[in-house]
Amino acid sequence: MNKKLKLILFSLVFLISIVTIIFRNIYLFKSQKNIQTNLNKTVYDNKNNTIKLPNKLDKNSQNENELNYGNNDGKTISKTEGLMIIEQARQMIRSAEWDKAYSIVKEAVNKYNLNTEEGKIIQKLYYDISLVLNLKDADYSMYKNIILGMKDPETILCAVLQLPEELRRDLIINEDSLSPIVDPPIIVNSVSEEKGEMFEYASYIENMDKMYKIDFIAENIPLEAYIIQFKDGNMKIYMIKAKEGTVHYFKTIKFWKDLDEGKIN
Repeated sequence: MNKKLKLILFSLVFLISIVTIIFRNIYLFKSQKNIQTNLNKTVYDNKNNTIKLPNKLDKNSQNENELNYGNNDGKTISKTEGLMIIEQARQMIRSAEWDKAYSIVKEAVNKYNLNTEEGKIIQKLYYDISLVLNLKDADYSMYKNIILGMKDPETILCAVLQLPEELRRDLIINEDSLSPIVDPPIIVNSVSEEKGEMFEYASYIENMDKMYKIDFIAENIPLEAYIIQFKDGNMKIYMIKAKEGTVHYFKTIKFWKDLDEGKIN
């Protein structure tokens, strides 16, 4: 190989590395801007004009069975009303409109007795949305503990996808997981309990109770997320992967770590 060809190849490799770093920084900046924009919106509580964590968060136990929000003297929420409120709130969450989602579930909490299947989902959404809205007042060092206290698989997926890439690394268990940097909204096609191969792969994880599979679309790319529910009701993402045969440009957590450590030139 002559010197001219070697120089061309070296220049090409160098150029690809520079372009990769530039695009990564653009993605990270955009992700950081999105999360700060959406979390810094002010949402007002009826009594004290501020967002407060639900009182249940002040207790030592965060078991999902202890969530008890709602108006016990109010009308029991119907299945139709409950499903409508859940869908409205989820649409806002998928679009990173956490303040609007909070308003929707807060109204339900004030108005209805939520001791039904749909009411319990609304309670979890209220709990999780309150956590996310309080990230704006938390140091980055606290994000992990706050996010990992969430109770709903779709909500934790949306929250993590709206965080800067570096902050996701302690929130996703498998380093071979994709860490897609995307703009909201995402489209959620289905959420189901996973009892197959992926559940078996993750069976080594201590205190795992269930696993959920979420089929969703981000940037027109079909993806799958696998969310672990622990015995205390808390959640953590096991991994995100593209559907088999899908062509995509997303990188894994391991890729981003190796890039930061200079292992990728």
